[in-house]
Amino acid sequence: MKKFILAALVLTASTVYAEQIVVMEAKITSSWGSNLDVQTNFYMDQATGQGHVKASVNQLVPTHPREGGPNHVTVFSDKVSVPNLVLMGKDAVYQGTEGNVVCGTMGVSRVFKVPTLYLSGNCALSSVILRDGRKNKLVITLTTK
Repeated sequence: MKKFILAALVLTASTVYAEQIVVMEAKITSSWGSNLDVQTNFYMDQATGQGHVKASVNQLVPTHPREGGPNHVTVFSDKVSVPNLVLMGKDAVYQGTEGNVVCGTMGVSRVFKVPTLYLSGNCALSSVILRDGRKNKLVITLTTK
């Protein structure tokens, strides 16, 4: 049992993140300030080879019961270039201080036959909305393993 616990501790200690960078900071203006939903995606421009992060913030707006269910309104939408995220061949590579990290591979989707980035799990986007009274601030962080 002790060996199992030690092995579990060693395994969890080995999953250390190599680098975290703040990709985007933006002010969000919303009328109610709550019920906000953030969606973030990686986007690779195949013509230039540059990597981007797309972010959108949707808000659930209550409506009158006779009008149907609640509406989702987009209160923020933006695309930001990530300087060190580039396309090398078919691999999306983040060139960080700890070395190159393969974030994913470009391929073609099975059903619609459109270019798709298949993520490897080495890069992750996390988002948080910081609230200070009536002001909301969106912070998106890129984390590499």
